[in-house]
Amino acid sequence: MTIPKPTELNPRIAELENKRNGLHAEKTAKVAEAAIIRARIQTAPSKGNAADNRVRAILGEAPLPDADPDMPRLDKLLLELSDLNKAIGILDSEIRNQRDIGSRLVCASVKPEVTERAKAFAAALLDLHAAHLEYDRYLDEIENTGTNISSLNRVFLSFLGASRDPCGGYHYSAREFVDAGIIARSDMPEAIR
Repeated sequence: MTIPKPTELNPRIAELENKRNGLHAEKTAKVAEAAIIRARIQTAPSKGNAADNRVRAILGEAPLPDADPDMPRLDKLLLELSDLNKAIGILDSEIRNQRDIGSRLVCASVKPEVTERAKAFAAALLDLHAAHLEYDRYLDEIENTGTNISSLNRVFLSFLGASRDPCGGYHYSAREFVDAGIIARSDMPEAIR
């Protein structure tokens, strides 16, 4: 089974991300312009080109695109950057919401496969427990005859705990499956309930 991506099941995510990327590009350009103006203000601030355009009009020449004086332009840029940052923040929040929706859609589409695999995993755990229980029972039976079984190199799975420990790894592992609704509590072996 191919696992879909949240963006495949919820195309609104890509739409919002494209919009955010456009705003980031606009923001980058405005930040660069503000940096140029700040540097220019230190040495030779521009007074704009309104006077030059009036002279060009008198001479019958086409006016240049309007350029504000540096300080008003910088104030305007900073206001625009503040608005852009707010808009980007709103988009980021909406993108997170849409990703959550997309994630829920992905989870819903793969749930049958996950459940099938979880049931196989739970069955393997229960089979491992049964084999461990039988292994311990048989070694205990040998030991009960008065035999020293140290030469048999008994195997202890310390990370899972004893096969009959109701507070050990088997118990908590099986409880995970019960809590997830994969197996019923009655499916847990009596020894670890």
